[in-house]
Amino acid sequence: MNERRTIGNVDATSSPRPAANATDGRTINNAEGIGTNCADFVPPGLVDDNYKNLGYAYYRDNCFNCGCRVTLKWTDKVVFYACTDIEFTRDGYYAKIEREWVATDCNGMRADAYIQDIYFRRPALSSFVFGIGGPANREVKGTPGVALNKVGYNWTVEYQSCTPDKSLILHDDVTPSQCSYFNTPSNPRCIYLDKLSATIQYRSKTPSSQFVEARV
Repeated sequence: MNERRTIGNVDATSSPRPAANATDGRTINNAEGIGTNCADFVPPGLVDDNYKNLGYAYYRDNCFNCGCRVTLKWTDKVVFYACTDIEFTRDGYYAKIEREWVATDCNGMRADAYIQDIYFRRPALSSFVFGIGGPANREVKGTPGVALNKVGYNWTVEYQSCTPDKSLILHDDVTPSQCSYFNTPSNPRCIYLDKLSATIQYRSKTPSSQFVEARV
């Protein structure tokens, strides 16, 4: 809620900083943005915070060329949906944030508020996938199997080891995960199906390697 690091163009990871004199931390001065047309506009005073943005509202006063600048403020309100609400039954949304944007010019005139709806949907089971955990330079190979809703071996992970060694197996190697919109290489945001019932079997594939097969 009211997370300033989510302010900025969608998918970008840089955000403008609130005005130094703003006690609420949600007010941006000279907020018109920088660019020659709408397609390439970016907010002012961007700082890279490695946090993916959810959007930005661009306003410009009619007297912009006369030096009149806009102050922009946002406020978040969360709305939760019951399992019987149509937003949940039809679209799968369990909550949304109503982000209200209000612009005020240098003369104190306010523009009509713009409401941005940010929806949250529970991930489907089919969106969870197996993957190899880090670091990336591990000598590990994964092979997909049948779909999660089928009986059988879903994921085979092969490790380089002369003898069976369970310590090589990382949590991420054998646990299906789904990464959120906010996930970035340097700021992971993934969830794991730790409670999924799994049968782990170990066996030697060759004299110089060992692998694990996970069945769910």
